[in-house]
Amino acid sequence: MFYTLPFQASINAMYDRIKIDLKNTEAQVYLLHAASNLKVKDGTLEERIMQRHIGASVKVMTPHQMASIVFGIKGYEAMLLDLKGCDVILDEIHTYASETQAIVLKIIEILKSIDCRIHIGTATMLCDNKTWPKAIERVTGEFCLHFVF
Repeated sequence: MFYTLPFQASINAMYDRIKIDLKNTEAQVYLLHAASNLKVKDGTLEERIMQRHIGASVKVMTPHQMASIVFGIKGYEAMLLDLKGCDVILDEIHTYASETQAIVLKIIEILKSIDCRIHIGTATMLCDNKTWPKAIERVTGEFCLHFVF
């Protein structure tokens, strides 16, 4: 499973939450963002090298870390193989600027083509904005809406 959020602070918080929730399981939970090589935990530094964790149970990141699959930059093949057939959660997508929205829509199109199950989360988008649902339907051919209260 890949869990994406827009901001480093929210990624760090979600990573910590998932690690706690899954602490008594065999799940491997990893964090990826621009500053993810070192993380302070209980006063000590932990090293995080994402590429060594292909196939990890849970990865928490921004959509920017998946952008290699859009632009074909270094490491995109490994990212595609790791993503293939996985659940991908794109949370808080309403926060992105138009340039990032375009990248995220292309990511969604590619994820669909490699048989990913795509889950989009937002607390506000659908109430006041019909752009995202229409755009998602255009790139994937479908848009299924589920409300969770």
